[in-house]
Parts: sequence; C-alpha cells; structure tokens
Amino acid sequence: MAFVLPTIHPRQLIRGAFAAALKEQPTLAGENVFPNRLEFYDLEKMEPPFIGVYCLNEQVISPLTSPPIFRRAMTVYLDCWQTPQKDTEDINTELDLLAAQVEAVINNGRNRIRELAAAVEWRKAPAYEGTEISLIADEACIHYTSQALEFSVQYEWRPEIDVSGLDSFKLLENVWKFAPAPTDQPNLLSRITLHKEADA
Repeated sequence: MAFVLPTIHPRQLIRGAFAAALKEQPTLAGENVFPNRLEFYDLEKMEPPFIGVYCLNEQVISPLTSPPIFRRAMTVYLDCWQTPQKDTEDINTELDLLAAQVEAVINNGRNRIRELAAAVEWRKAPAYEGTEISLIADEACIHYTSQALEFSVQYEWRPEIDVSGLDSFKLLENVWKFAPAPTDQPNLLSRITLHKEADA
C-alpha cells in the first residue's frame, strides 16, 4: 500500500478556525466557544451563554479530474445556547444579540478564518445562510434556548491514492476528452477518447 493515512481532516481545522475567531473577538459567550456540539460538554459548572461549532453535512461537488481533486461543500453551524433565567423577561433578546455578534465576527473575519486554517485549500469563504431557532427541553422544563447560525464553505482535498497498480496503463497521466457521438451512429450517445501524453 503506497499511500499515507491522513492525520487530520480539514473539517477539524475549519471548526477550530471558526472557534478561534470567535474567541479573538469576544462575544457575550466570552471563552465559552467549543469546536464541537455542546451536548458533548459538561456545561453545568460554566456560566452561559455558550457557542458550539460543528458540521452536520458535506457534499462533493468537484468535476471529474485526474488525479482526483475533491471539492467539498459543507455547512458550519455556530450554535448559541442560553439558559432561561427567572429574572429575564425575554431570554431571546440576549440570544438575538449574541447571534448578531457572531454573524458580525464571521462576516468581518473571513480572511482571518482562512489564516487560522491556512492548511485548508479554501475555495469559498464562509457565507451566512440562515438561523435555526429551537429549545432544548424535557417534560420538566426548558434547559436551553438555541439559535444555530449556518455558514456555507467550500474547500478542496487531495486524498492520498495508491497508483502502484496502474503502471501499465498510467490512468492518472491520461487526459480525458469527451466527444459527441458520430453522425453515422445515432444510437451512440457519446464516446470517451483517451489521449496518452508523451513522457517528458
């Protein structure tokens, strides 16, 4: 096996960059910014509000290339939590303010986020897509109110590929060209022609 296993995924670097940017420009959450879902942390001993940075989906949108380059589109969620307070008439007022601060930090810090994740091959800067508002509750009470801001990003990743078994054909050195079907063969929709490039 002539390839090297990756030691880190670009998603981890991207999540960390978002979290670091939010700590550099302190919001109402202060240092309570975590590069993962908030459910994974023990929040009982910390003062709210909190921000969790995580991803729920990723899609490959790259065209066919050789060697393969996978351009990926993903959504980063910046999930802002606050605990309902007896002395607070409208807890959403504080969450709205926190969400506004988060959006301002990210929208004005796109270049900084790229710097913090310099190892990532960025193809689209973070772009605000919307906010999902919800409650974290059980039958007894409401534990947290939540506003999850969604930001889309795109990046490229070239995974290691073992080409040791392709020496005879050298597939990864070929240029793929697509040509329309010949007029004398109407049932043939298309054909693929492989042109072998001369060795330097």
